[in-house]
Amino acid sequence: MTTIAELRSQLIAAQKLTGQSSYERRAPSPKAIPALLKAKTDIQAFILLHESEAQAHRLLSTVQECLLNYPGARASLELAIRLSSQREAKDLKRLALLREYEKKWTELLISPVELAGLGSFLEHALSKQLCNHSLEQTRCWLATHSPTKIDSKLKALRHWGGYCDCEVLHNVI
Repeated sequence: MTTIAELRSQLIAAQKLTGQSSYERRAPSPKAIPALLKAKTDIQAFILLHESEAQAHRLLSTVQECLLNYPGARASLELAIRLSSQREAKDLKRLALLREYEKKWTELLISPVELAGLGSFLEHALSKQLCNHSLEQTRCWLATHSPTKIDSKLKALRHWGGYCDCEVLHNVI
C-alpha cells in the first residue's frame, strides 16, 4: 500500500522536473508532465481509499497547482482545510495565493501554453529590435496565435504590468 510519505516523495521528484518556482508558476517543462500526471493519479487513488486524509488533499492541491489547474488546486486545499483538525496559517496563506493566481489566469484570457509561446516570440523579436514601447509585437503574435478577444487580452496584459512588449515579457511572462 502507498503511504503519504511515498506520495510526497513522488510529488517532490516530479516538482524538481518542472522548472517552476514556488510562486508565480509557469507551464511545467514537458518532461515533468508525465511525472506530475502519475503523481496526480496515485494521489487520487489514495484519496479514494482514504477520503478524509487532509494531507492527501494538500498533495493533490500541490500537483494541481504545478499543472496550473488553480480551480482544482484551490478546491483540494479548501477540502484539506475543512478536514483538518485545526487551521494552519500556511494553508490559509497558500489558499489566498491560489485564489489570486486563479483570478489572474481567468482575467488574462491566455493559457499558460500560449503565454509561454508569446514569451518565446517576444524574446526572439526583442533580441533583434529594441522595444518601441508599444504592444506591437504582442498584438502581432496574438493576431496569429490567439486571435479572439485581442483587445481584452491586451487590456488584461496591461492590468498585470504589460504596457509594452518588453514589460509583457518581464512583468507578465
